[in-house]
Amino acid sequence: MSAHIYRTTTTHHPDRYQPQVRRSPLALDAASWRHPHLASTLASIGVDGASSLPVPPWATRHTAHSARLHTLTGHGEWILAVKTATGEDGVPLAVTASYDRTARVWNPVTGELLHTLDSHNGPITAVATTIARDGLLAVTASSSDRTVIVWNPVSGERLHTLTGHTREIKAIATTVSSDGTPLAVTAANDRTAIVWNLETGRQLHTLTDLPGRALAAITTEDGVPLAVTTGKDNTADLWTSATDAHWAAATCPSRQAPSGRRTADSLSDTARRPPTSPSHDIR
Repeated sequence: MSAHIYRTTTTHHPDRYQPQVRRSPLALDAASWRHPHLASTLASIGVDGASSLPVPPWATRHTAHSARLHTLTGHGEWILAVKTATGEDGVPLAVTASYDRTARVWNPVTGELLHTLDSHNGPITAVATTIARDGLLAVTASSSDRTVIVWNPVSGERLHTLTGHTREIKAIATTVSSDGTPLAVTAANDRTAIVWNLETGRQLHTLTDLPGRALAAITTEDGVPLAVTTGKDNTADLWTSATDAHWAAATCPSRQAPSGRRTADSLSDTARRPPTSPSHDIR
């Protein structure tokens, strides 16, 4: 078995000829083959004065596959979400969100940690990325502090803190409207989804009367934003805007608002008129 573990690692790992690198995938392979004593022995081997490695209690198979470029370490708790994006300069980024109340921005090509985003007061449960006129944006949400933060992931700068939800935020999604405005929709356990302008940090609309434990996504069709919300009642609602200032949804027979249809609160009373193209209730 020991020989098999050795052959597995040395066949695939790109840095298999470097002793200080080799012991880590060997220990992981031993753990994946349910040999904890061998994993402990391999992890404790001193190589060129390097300290011992943490002993892996278990691991999945193929940990040393040639397709694995990097293992990104640094979070102190579970990682709850991850998103990727590519900037105008062609450099890819990855953003990870964790129970440790931080989000981290990585270069997935080099494995380098670029920034630690740490302004939330609770676990970060959702993350999204999009492109704006001035470059990339990252959006993070915490379920417990009920805030959404907009970041410049290239510089690590915090741009806006968005408040409006009164319960735990469960999801974020982003899109770009026809005029280039980056938008986000957030869904929370307060039975609302909120549409935001990410450039200004302004709350645009509140989609109301959602079922509990709502989730949301947003996209564009012919440049017009289209949001989708779902919940625990086994339906999905499509929301659209007749203009950038007016959002509404079609009648949902199982969950009608007092007016007979879903509405989206806006800055003016005319925001409650039906959309030009009706949306649908999906079962």
